[in-house]
Amino acid sequence: MIDKCKYTYPKVIIPTTITNALLPPKEPICNNPPFPIVIKNAVFVCLIALFFIAFGILIGNAVPIIISGFIFILLYHNIKKVKSEKKIYEKAYAVYKLYLNDAFQPRSTVSYTRNGKHELFDANLYIVNKIDESLKQAVVPRITTKKSKRGHSELYFKRKLLKYLNLEFVDNEYEVRFSDVTYYPDIVISSKVGINTLYIDVEIDEPYSFSLHSRPIHHIETDDLRNRYFENGNWIIVRFSEEQVYKFTDECCELILSIIKHINSGGLERIFDYDGIKVPHWSYNQGLKMQADNYRSSYLPKAYKI
Repeated sequence: MIDKCKYTYPKVIIPTTITNALLPPKEPICNNPPFPIVIKNAVFVCLIALFFIAFGILIGNAVPIIISGFIFILLYHNIKKVKSEKKIYEKAYAVYKLYLNDAFQPRSTVSYTRNGKHELFDANLYIVNKIDESLKQAVVPRITTKKSKRGHSELYFKRKLLKYLNLEFVDNEYEVRFSDVTYYPDIVISSKVGINTLYIDVEIDEPYSFSLHSRPIHHIETDDLRNRYFENGNWIIVRFSEEQVYKFTDECCELILSIIKHINSGGLERIFDYDGIKVPHWSYNQGLKMQADNYRSSYLPKAYKI
């Protein structure tokens, strides 16, 4: 999960299934001595066992022969264990080597279009394949039959996103059904990663509505439960304040594009540093003051000021 601060916007939440897939494999460690040394030691142990057998036959006593039998059994299980661990190590090392090959010899993948300009970027294919596998767990959205009224900010930002992400699917007429609840994202973005799909829930939060007798909304911790549902459903969540969408439109679009490129590159592409566009997240009491001061009118287009 990446969420730089609970008390500021934007909020970027990435499920642990995806962040874990972005982690490179650790170099495997072989705890056993090289296999040829094990074989040499085994030959030495066999000679000792044969000595016990010969000694038992010579003195006409079965005890040394029984002891040698136990030695052979222990030796067999030890060699079997070492061979099994050797196979596991070789398999792990092959995976690690594959990762290194992809990390230091990156290959170009899909092109992206940003405001009409095509871009190519490199990707670590080993990590991308891991991410592709992790995305199988995502809850798939459905076209909604519910007629929900979309605010100006959602429609405005959707149009802007379409210019930035014209190779990606962007829409806001979808619902996401979890086991016991259904949510309606402000904007749904889907991007192919391998054969599976990465889903991003983009939310635009306003401090209050203009309806009669309204109260502050989206204040601190209000949407935590909703976020957890989407996170557990293997969705990335990006929450902007309404103010950010109007004041920092290009930067908000750039953040979403950078997240898509970050995932599609296997972590080689960095997520846009959004420290410069942060705005505070309001408490309930701060929301009341914003409502009393008609704060939304300070950034909304004139046609939508009340």
